[in-house]
Amino acid sequence: MKVKQQVPKASSSAVSKTMKANKSTDTKLELMVRHALWKEGHRYRKNNRQLFGIPDISFPNLKIVVFLDSCFWHACPLHFVMPKRNASY
Repeated sequence: MKVKQQVPKASSSAVSKTMKANKSTDTKLELMVRHALWKEGHRYRKNNRQLFGIPDISFPNLKIVVFLDSCFWHACPLHFVMPKRNASY
């Protein structure tokens, strides 16, 4: 079962260009975590599209999924910068 995710329209062409440039896979955080897991001998699947939400890392045999969201989405006090536009989002 595929779920189509609706994406809000960008507020300007510059925002659209910036958002298209954002990586959705193989971010620095993902690479660090995957490298550490592999080094410890854990085997996993990455970006498994057969699972809901397309988790960054999944362990199918253990029925565990991992989503690695950046500091922006969690408003990390060290790295978060409030957006200048569309702040209500």
